Amino acid sequence: MKKVTLTIASILIAGILIAQDYTPPPSAETSFTKKYPTGVVDEWMDDETQIVCYFEDDGNYGRAFFSPKGKWISSEFSLSEDDLPANVLSGVQENYKGFEITGVTKREDTKQTVYEVGIYNNSTEQDLLITLNSNGEIVKEEDLNTED
Repeated sequence: MKKVTLTIASILIAGILIAQDYTPPPSAETSFTKKYPTGVVDEWMDDETQIVCYFEDDGNYGRAFFSPKGKWISSEFSLSEDDLPANVLSGVQENYKGFEITGVTKREDTKQTVYEVGIYNNSTEQDLLITLNSNGEIVKEEDLNTED
């Protein structure tokens, strides 16, 4: 058992060291700078299928995904309720009275921007994840209380 534990620990440490030493291709760095000129990179990683950049931009933390050749694919940000565009916030408030916002993720790719908003109703204990487009229209609703 001790040998297995040491082997697993060695693999994890090696993985961490490799991830810390990763330098993205210049094309990924250029794509990042073009997309997020004020973004501050925290870490670059290569997950074997795409390149991932963890960063902060305008007070929000995000991840940007790039192809192996450095082309931007998509990004996602953790936002506060205050960072939601007014029409998206209105879409939540008008359709989900009695709910409070528990979390917000902004996802963007080359085709669209959507906002995934976690909401909770304290009196009914209903927990939902709703997805709204940039116009504030609901495109998906998932009940987080139901089990798969």
